[in-house]
Amino acid sequence: MAGSPLQESLHALARFVVGDTTAAQTLQRIVDLSAAAIPQVAYTGISMLVEDKVTTAVFSDPDAAEIDQAQYAAGTGPCLDSFRYSVMYAIPSTARDTVWPEFSKAALAHGIGSTLSLPLVAADLRLGALNFYATAEDAFSEGDQDAAEAFATQVAVVLAMPRRTGMPVP
Repeated sequence: MAGSPLQESLHALARFVVGDTTAAQTLQRIVDLSAAAIPQVAYTGISMLVEDKVTTAVFSDPDAAEIDQAQYAAGTGPCLDSFRYSVMYAIPSTARDTVWPEFSKAALAHGIGSTLSLPLVAADLRLGALNFYATAEDAFSEGDQDAAEAFATQVAVVLAMPRRTGMPVP
């Protein structure tokens, strides 16, 4: 019996063994499962430190990385702030957003109407931010945000595991 997209993605993530893959493969699998977890998502990406600089390390579509460049250039945006402050941020409408104008303008230019950015935190480790992009405005209901938060929590556990056990770090 098939479950919800979130349940199926969480089950796949739970069965995913980090030690059997490269760091790049681990991150790409996580992004692919993230996109499947929330059906209305057009793109997903993970913002994390790479060589001491926050970047979109892996993404489901190159547009996600291009959108994120606007916040990296501005030094502020939902993904960066989610990573920095360990808080979930939603932009219900990129057309109406005034909090992160550079990011929202770039998102809107790529056809993105709403976004959701969630911190990837496990215990005391801040690992990055998981980012969801939808073409529709107001795409993420409270239930979707709860589902994304549950998924992000499990992603953080998968990413933290190698650090805690001495395995190579994704």
